[in-house]
Amino acid sequence: MLALEYAEAAPGFTEIFKILLPENSAILDAGCGSGRDLASLSESGFNVTGADSSSEMITAAEKMYPQLKGRLKQAVLPLLTGITGRFDGILCSGVLQHIQDKYIHECFSTFSRFLLPGGICLVSFPVTYPDIHPHTKRDINGRLFIIRTGEHYKEFASVYGLILKEQIFNQDSLGRPGTSWGLHVYQKKG
Repeated sequence: MLALEYAEAAPGFTEIFKILLPENSAILDAGCGSGRDLASLSESGFNVTGADSSSEMITAAEKMYPQLKGRLKQAVLPLLTGITGRFDGILCSGVLQHIQDKYIHECFSTFSRFLLPGGICLVSFPVTYPDIHPHTKRDINGRLFIIRTGEHYKEFASVYGLILKEQIFNQDSLGRPGTSWGLHVYQKKG
């Protein structure tokens, strides 16, 4: 099951948010998937909300992490319709590669709209990923998978007042060969 596979990956985002935001800060996970990161953030004292496009992943997340019941909503990027409120932090981990180019600007507009001034947005994205068909831009499971550079994301973010504060590059936490990831830490102008 995909949710169980993702649940085993190392949850490093919580530590970054703990350094940058006070306890009880409101955090939105845009594309929360298995709920792994959201559960870790909740256990660390953050006030969490999760959004995912898949009702099956939401059901699986609530089963694995009962403390997330009532905190997850089915909502789809780029607009995240149905999500309300403003947040001190946003996490978008391993999601934007599945979004068509024409919607990426709108994703960063949405992040900016939901973030409070001075808020933090963490975006992780694949830097290398094997077996992406060069013409269809789909992986072996048929999912859209567009590899973009960190510079592209930085440009998209800056248009909406999200300033790159830090970038980290590392190998895949699930140990998939040929896969590496980037992480951008943005702060909204405040």
